Amino acid sequence: MKPIPIQITESAGISRVREPISMGVPLTQGAVNQVSDLTIEGINGPAQFAPLSYWPDGSCRWVKTQFQINLEPNSTASLTITAQAVL
Repeated sequence: MKPIPIQITESAGISRVREPISMGVPLTQGAVNQVSDLTIEGINGPAQFAPLSYWPDGSCRWVKTQFQINLEPNSTASLTITAQAVL
């Protein structure tokens, strides 16, 4: 799976501490078979993933991810969703 870049922007001028983030992520067919293979680089803490729909081959088509992030006022965090390599 190619890494998926994500940008989270704080635009209200408020410091965010452990701000909850929830989002849906589309995946290409055959890229991810188990959500346990996914991770988010750039956060300090765990991320949760849940499958929302599947491709005909059984791979994940959409996943929902939830995590917390710390952001300074008017800043942007660049994150990356990656998958462990299948051996």
